[in-house]
Amino acid sequence: MRKFSTLGPAVLVLLTAVVVLIAGPATIRELTFAQTSARVFQASERLNHDNVLEQVNQAYRDIATLMEPSVVHISARRPMPELRGFRTASTSTGSGWVYDEDGHIVTNYHVIEGADAIEVQLYTGDIRPAEIIGSDPLTDIAVLKIPSGRLHAASRADVRDPVVRGDMVFAFGSPFDFRFSMSSGVVSGKGRSVGVIRNQFGMRTGYENFIQVDAAINPGNSGGPLTNHRGEVIGMNTAIATAPRSTNEEGQFSGVGLAIPLDMIEPVVNQLITTGVVEKGFLGINVADRTMLVGEAYVTRGYRGRGIVITRIDSNRTELMERFEHGDVLVSVDGASVSSFEQAIELAHEAAGQLSDDDQDAITLTVWRFDVEADAGRHRQISLPVDLISDLSTVRTVRLDEPISRMLEQMGFYNQGVLVSRADRNGPAFGAGVRVGDVVTHVNETPVMQLTQLQSVITSLMPDDIATLDVWRYDGERQLGDTMQIDVPLARLDQVRMTGQIDPQRNRNAIESLGIARMRTFTESYAEEVNLRFHPGVLVEELVPGSPLSRQIRRGAVIVSVMETPISDVDEFLEILSSVNLHGTRNGVRIAVINPDGSHATARLRIQ
Repeated sequence: MRKFSTLGPAVLVLLTAVVVLIAGPATIRELTFAQTSARVFQASERLNHDNVLEQVNQAYRDIATLMEPSVVHISARRPMPELRGFRTASTSTGSGWVYDEDGHIVTNYHVIEGADAIEVQLYTGDIRPAEIIGSDPLTDIAVLKIPSGRLHAASRADVRDPVVRGDMVFAFGSPFDFRFSMSSGVVSGKGRSVGVIRNQFGMRTGYENFIQVDAAINPGNSGGPLTNHRGEVIGMNTAIATAPRSTNEEGQFSGVGLAIPLDMIEPVVNQLITTGVVEKGFLGINVADRTMLVGEAYVTRGYRGRGIVITRIDSNRTELMERFEHGDVLVSVDGASVSSFEQAIELAHEAAGQLSDDDQDAITLTVWRFDVEADAGRHRQISLPVDLISDLSTVRTVRLDEPISRMLEQMGFYNQGVLVSRADRNGPAFGAGVRVGDVVTHVNETPVMQLTQLQSVITSLMPDDIATLDVWRYDGERQLGDTMQIDVPLARLDQVRMTGQIDPQRNRNAIESLGIARMRTFTESYAEEVNLRFHPGVLVEELVPGSPLSRQIRRGAVIVSVMETPISDVDEFLEILSSVNLHGTRNGVRIAVINPDGSHATARLRIQ
């Protein structure tokens, strides 16, 4: 019995081999064909009964049917310079969508920019003339108006329903002039900023918070709607990322499409329809990304020197806690400049070794300290007893050329967010309780990972709207961070802050975003009236309290030149400023002034 159980399997294998040899290849082929036929029949039965793919396929068809009447094709004619006495024009095409039954069409600003004649083609082939109701180049949004009647407005999603990575999306438009096309994909990312919106100087001035999708978007898709799986508009196709350093609307799709989210579109469109003018919310803070350098954050506070930043002091070292504060910049030790922590320790020991018997047993350290409440910083001299030098090794610091993320990590913050590097004392955020050094992690429950995201979210809100900020704040004494929510009633973002451009008509009497609350042309007669010595130029009658300019010049100063060019009145002053993009001047615009006491000074005009 034991012998049979051992040999049994081998006998079966041998018998099978004999059968196969006898049956021959033809029989095997017949068996294989029969098995394949059975599998094909079973697959066909499954696909024709209770097939999920059939349901998905029908859903695709339904979305196409739902959206088709709402998608439009746009032709824009642009006049060209005369050539040999002949006037010419060019025509470009794009897409759009019906916003309401009154005939309002939403598209990208770049689709109709510079056009003198626009036509809109409906899905039926009906072509209607369009007029521009208004546009907002900073968000690349425009609103057209066509004659109403027999229009199907697109359904829009509830902006409170968040768009999530992985969501199914559908892009509509006229790629390469193939009109009323549809493509599908998923949401690949959110909060993208790529610098595609620029002004006439080529500077990045737009507000970008794009949805990234892998649905095919090509030239001609711009302005078309992006929908969710219910056929509700969640965004508008805008740009294509064609290469690491080439993001524009003219390239060809390479897997990265960008769309403006609906929560940015609706406030702009509704304002353009109602008033023709777009107003945006304003927080009144400067923020820095985690990837930016520590020194860049301190520049916005007014510090441009060398040094190392103190991030943490051991709470058990009470004498050090009494002398230093979290955020101090250690500038020098006994007059010798400091650029690293190791160097500071070495200099401290050297200075202690050079003390004579007649000297006090202390060395002098210079720090630059920013006063959050005063919104200003100044240098301070700190006397450090020799017996405390060894305690310096317990202090944690970062160099000014290290990333902000390292500074935050030393304080115990490892999450995403943006650092408040400056808070305008007259701004809404400061008034609500936001302070320099805070980290903003969310706005109205929307995560904030970079400064462009924060800008876009805030500017999608209107003045007087409430922005609820989730903030992380470090307490240097407790050496702990606290999270809190701060409700900020937004102010209005003025034209200069919005575009970086001076409007000579609007800014004739004041440029508050540059720190000038009131100004006028300084004339000889007015000089006699106010008992001041006359100098041709612009008299600064009032300064914005707490502004950077208020710390550089005095009330009553006369601006006599701008960028080395002499001026004699407000018109010349504004003409020069209007030729400059203030967002693109890192160090500001240089002016020369004469103070009321006759002293000469120079200052920098910067957007605060």
